[in-house]
Amino acid sequence: MRDVCLHVQYYGQIAVGTPLQNFTTCFDTGSSDLWLPAAGCSSYACRFHNLYNPDDSSTAQIPEGGADALGFFIGYGTGAVEGVTVNDTLKVGAITVPRQATGGVLQATPDFTDSSCDGLFGLGFQALSSQHAAPPFFNMIAAHQLDSNQFSVWLNPDLAADNAGEIVFGGVNSGRFVGDLATVPVVNESFWAIGMDSIQVNGQNVPISATTAAVDTGSTIIAMTDADARAINAVIPGSAYWSDGGIYNLTNCNDLASQPVITFQIGGRPYQLQPADYTQQANQTNSDSGCISAFVPGSPSDQLLILGDPFLRRYFSTYSYDPSSGSAAVGFATAAPDAAAASATAVG
Repeated sequence: MRDVCLHVQYYGQIAVGTPLQNFTTCFDTGSSDLWLPAAGCSSYACRFHNLYNPDDSSTAQIPEGGADALGFFIGYGTGAVEGVTVNDTLKVGAITVPRQATGGVLQATPDFTDSSCDGLFGLGFQALSSQHAAPPFFNMIAAHQLDSNQFSVWLNPDLAADNAGEIVFGGVNSGRFVGDLATVPVVNESFWAIGMDSIQVNGQNVPISATTAAVDTGSTIIAMTDADARAINAVIPGSAYWSDGGIYNLTNCNDLASQPVITFQIGGRPYQLQPADYTQQANQTNSDSGCISAFVPGSPSDQLLILGDPFLRRYFSTYSYDPSSGSAAVGFATAAPDAAAASATAVG
């Protein structure tokens, strides 16, 4: 899994169809649809990406209900896509999934023009799917393609490294984390949403309304309500709200030692973010351009916080589902540096 474009997208290789058509997709636990720009897409954004052509695939099928009933529209925080669903064979590494619902995008907003990935690989639950179809991970389980019913995500803590991350379907690479792996149950099976006990600074609770956290590999920030973002940024020295940008600028980028450690209490365990974790350069090509706080207004719910990549680069994460009980869980452990995986193996 490789990240370019200033670490705003984590993506890898997949293939769809027979014969295989190759694409890059962004792996996103905060959405639930697999889509690719399709041949016939009329939008300017599609010109810069590999195009999926179901007419060139002998395994492509129109799902039951006919093409007229299978149009979809997906709106994101920035951008939107629209198209038609086709069932086709999906291949991810050694895993093959037959009849995977694949969105062929025929219109896309300009936001996707410069995207590092061709399309999106949703890893959330079916309840979030705009195509009303089982997402790839759950079809992998149904097709008995996994050694264990889980996937795990490691985002490299070293932002300067070429190897930006790794996703493992059906196992856990024990070299990607240190210490114990602690799991907590999913409380809302749409997002991978888990209960959150509190957020603390210097041992004191920050007064926030959020009680759940959606673990989202597709988010470059930690999003929350306006009031919660204001409360957290109030305890960060040098933080000032920029209303036009909807973000908090930080004035002391060269003195991170003066900023506090911020602790998330989840499942009775503390997960600390150091100042370097939640402080982002406004322009990573110019270290003098200032920096911003990762705590940003933008949650869709008063009770929900979006736990994005600033947290996930510090903490390795696992996502498991038990089809017999319908229960799900998320696990966290401290992420290891890249070199630690050299002698490790993936385990189920």
